Amino acid sequence: MLREVSSPIAVSCAFSPCHITGFYHKMMDYSSDLKSGSIGAGISLAEGVSTRVTVNEAPSKNTFEISINGAMTDAAIVSQKVIGDYVRMINRPLHISVYHETRIPVGFGLGTSGAAALSLSISLNDALRTGLSVVECAQLAHSAELYCKTGLGTVISEFTGGLELRTLAGAPGIGRIEKIPIFGMSVVAICLSPISTSQYINRLDDKLTIKTANFLKQLELSKSVNDFLRLSHEFSTSLKIIGGRCNSVIQLLGSYGFIGSVALFGETVFTIVPNNEINSVLQILNDYDDYCIVADVDNVGARLLKTT
Repeated sequence: MLREVSSPIAVSCAFSPCHITGFYHKMMDYSSDLKSGSIGAGISLAEGVSTRVTVNEAPSKNTFEISINGAMTDAAIVSQKVIGDYVRMINRPLHISVYHETRIPVGFGLGTSGAAALSLSISLNDALRTGLSVVECAQLAHSAELYCKTGLGTVISEFTGGLELRTLAGAPGIGRIEKIPIFGMSVVAICLSPISTSQYINRLDDKLTIKTANFLKQLELSKSVNDFLRLSHEFSTSLKIIGGRCNSVIQLLGSYGFIGSVALFGETVFTIVPNNEINSVLQILNDYDDYCIVADVDNVGARLLKTT
C-alpha cells in the first residue's frame, strides 16, 4: 500500500445493479472477447455495487488498493484486471484507491463481480479522463469477467437493466439484448450458500443450447415474469443443480402459489412478486429470515453518479 501520496487529483463514483441469471448458454467466439458471452435471460436488482475511485499522484510507479465494504482485500481479481487495463492507458505514476460498497453477498449468483467491474470501469474512465464511451467502459468490464471466468453475460445485463433477453452473445454494443422494464415488483432472494461460478461456466451442452433458444422464444412472446421464473426453474432442474435446501425453499414457496427458482450460479433461491405481497412472502420464509434479500428491479442499468 502506498503511503506517500499527494492530495486527491480526481474522485469519481458509479453504480451497477446486481443481477440474477435465470437461464443461459455459453457462446464463444475465440477471435474476440467482445463477440463472446452467452444468450439467456435474467433480471437486474436495484441493490448493487457502488464504486468510488480516488486518484492521487504517486512518486514513481502506479499502485492501487481495493476495499470492499471498508475491508482491504487482495482477492478482487476482476477489479484488479480492470485497474490493470486502465493503468496501461495512462503515462504517469498514480495511486488508485478503489472503494466497493454493496449489501449483496459475494458468491451467491447475484452478479457482484460483474457489478464491481462495471461500476469500477465507469468510475476509472471518468477519474482518469481516458475518454472511453460508456459502452467502451462496459466492454472492458465484460472482457475482464471473461478473462477471470466469473461471468459471461452479466455485464451486458447489468449495463441494460430490467428483465433482459440476451438473444445474441457479446459485450455491450456487440450483443443483442431486449429489455423488459418491470414496475411494481421486487425480487426476494434467499442466499443459502456461495458457489464458485468458474466451476459451472463450461458445463452446458448442445441440448441445453436448444433449450435456451426455445425458452427465449417463449419469453419474447409472453414477456411474463411468471414465465421467466417457470423457465428458470425448468432450466435449473435440467442442470440438476437444485440441492435439497434449495428444493425445500422452492417447494415451500410453491405451496403458497409463488414460483421459485435458483440463481445461476449460487445456492440461492429467488422469486419475483408484486410489492404488495412482499410481506406475505417474508412471513412464509420466516425460518430463513437471516438469509433473505429484498430488492426492487433496476430498470436503468449501470451509471455514473454525481460526486460531491
